[in-house]
Amino acid sequence: MNSKKWDKRFIFIQPSVTSYKHFGIYLFVLIFFLLTTLGIKFFIIDILLIFRKLYKPHSSLKDGKIYDAYVIYPRESLQMSSGAKICHFVYTVLPNILERKCGYKLFIYGRDDVPGEDRAEIIEKNIKLSRRLILLLTPGPLSDEIPEEAYDTQVGLYRALVQEEMKVIVIELEKFDDYMHLPETLHHIIQKRKSLKWNGNESATSRFWKHVRYMMPRCTSSSRVK
Repeated sequence: MNSKKWDKRFIFIQPSVTSYKHFGIYLFVLIFFLLTTLGIKFFIIDILLIFRKLYKPHSSLKDGKIYDAYVIYPRESLQMSSGAKICHFVYTVLPNILERKCGYKLFIYGRDDVPGEDRAEIIEKNIKLSRRLILLLTPGPLSDEIPEEAYDTQVGLYRALVQEEMKVIVIELEKFDDYMHLPETLHHIIQKRKSLKWNGNESATSRFWKHVRYMMPRCTSSSRVK
């Protein structure tokens, strides 16, 4: 305003129309990122197994090993129900899935040893010739009071933890309330690598067996599970 004229201007204040649009874009990106992260986390084992299948080595492993895994399982002081479950898993489920369907080669004490050989020599020799140690656990006792089981467990864990020559795959065949009866070395392995809990599923494409296959070494056999 001055002595000659009046100037008027009008200003309208209102929310920006594009603010909701930007918020929607940010929300969509956030949801997409979260879903992608969860999807990768859930399917990471499947992705790695597919990569293994696509990348086929030109020759077999030349590390001097004969077996892909040495199997240690409870053999004494078992209840009838636990004993039947262990025998079924060791002599039927493991060979059917890991050997026949996946092409791995296992050493199972009581199946692959030669009668008359020295027990300690059999254990030491074949653990040395194995790439992995599959240790099956039940809530029953596992201590020095059972010499046969304790010896192959001690030899295997020594090579795995002290000499660092092999990795351990711990499988729980039954539900554990606690791990107090297990040796400290097993406590360490379970805390560090976690144990796999078998739920009775005998399908090679189940989550449990995919985790087992992931922890096993690369299989060079032409017999592969789909």
